[in-house]
Order: sequence, then structure tokens, then C-alpha cells
Amino acid sequence: MLTNFFQGTTKEFSVTISFNGQAPDITSDTVSFLMKSEKSDADADAKISDTADVASQGSSGIALFSLASDDTGIDPGDYYWEILWTRASGKKYVLASEQIEVYERVFDV
Repeated sequence: MLTNFFQGTTKEFSVTISFNGQAPDITSDTVSFLMKSEKSDADADAKISDTADVASQGSSGIALFSLASDDTGIDPGDYYWEILWTRASGKKYVLASEQIEVYERVFDV
């Protein structure tokens, strides 16, 4: 899943969803990623917000995220992130929620 990373670099990761022991077809669903300075920050104030590619491998339950260097060009420090799976039916599931560190770079960002 998601690991610590350096600011201003490309960060790609995937999420494999299992529901009742099977990989659901998520091609009609939305899998979202949000990263905030504080858990209590408004979603609109998130430092990073992204929606996964569910078309490529969604039929196997795999959501692909690709954060560009512009997306990750935030201040170094500790952040909180969450991945939310929203079914086409409107049901919502939190897949993961953790803390992460963004490292400072030596090269200019």
C-alpha cells in the first residue's frame, strides 16, 4: 500500500480490494485518496486528493493511484491519509487510514 515518500516525486501505488473473500468488479465504483495535515481539516483543505484508475484492472478489484510530482510537492512533515471505496450503489467503505511522512528533498522541488 502507501509508504513514506519524498516531496515533489512521483508516487504510484495500488489497492487490491477483497470483499467476502473475493475480488469484486470495481469498474463502476470510485476509489478516492485524501491526505491532510490534521484529521479534522476539511476535505476541501486536503493537501493531496486523487481518484484511482479503476478501468485498467478494476475487474480484478485493483485500484491504481498515480500521484504526479506536482501533487506531492507539499511541505515535508507528518500527514494523515485515507482511502475510501464508494460503490456505484452509494455504499462507502474505508479501506485504510494511517499516518505517513513526507521527506524533504536535497534537489530543489
